[in-house]
This record gives sequence, structure tokens and C-alpha cells, in this order.
Amino acid sequence: MRPYARLIQIGVIVTAALLFIATTVKSQAPSAPVWEYLSVTGSLANATTITGAFSRSYTSSATICFITTEGCQLDQVTLSVDEHSPGGEALASAIAQVGEQGWELTTSSETENARVMYFRRLKSDSK
Repeated sequence: MRPYARLIQIGVIVTAALLFIATTVKSQAPSAPVWEYLSVTGSLANATTITGAFSRSYTSSATICFITTEGCQLDQVTLSVDEHSPGGEALASAIAQVGEQGWELTTSSETENARVMYFRRLKSDSK
């Protein structure tokens, strides 16, 4: 019976060592990436405002929505443009702004009146 007791002791020690190693390696494994998201919505058509009998102003606008667990934090981008502008200047400006902040485009959709683009970036540890 004595030889079996020795084998059992060795088996318990080896099992404990393997569990310790597995736990240590798992705690050092990189965690899954955590993303943050935003959307940019805008129209390719400019808005026209009549400011007087013979004068008009033209604006291009887009909305940036920072998506959080509490909802959407909005940032409006509005640009004054001339009557011959092709449209979409504010949308382009909003896209450039979020691109400079490290956001990458993931998908885009278009409706009759607006274009919606969704962006993501890795969430930093400081947030």
C-alpha cells in the first residue's frame, strides 16, 4: 500500500502545480478589446434661410453622436456656405474631425434625407 500513497502524493502535487500555472498564465492573458462608438449624421443638401427680401443664407450641418450607456451626447457641426456649394461640407468636416481623433468607420447607411456613418475606436484605460 505504501507505493500507492507515494503516487497519490505526487499526483496531488503535480495537479496543484498545474492549477497554479494555469491560473497565473490566465491572469496575464490580454483582455478582450473594449470599444467606444459614435455616429455622424448629415445631409448632402444645404439648408436655405431667407434673411431679407433679396438675401438668403446657406448652411450645411451634421450631428456627431457620442454613444454612451446613458444615451447620445450630441455635438452639432454647422458651416456657412455659399449658394453654389455642392453640399455636405459639414458632414465632411465632422468626418475629418472624428478621423483626427482616431475613430475608424465601421459602417454607413443612407436614407432619403441623410447619411449616417458609424465609427469605433479602442477605449483608452483613462476613461
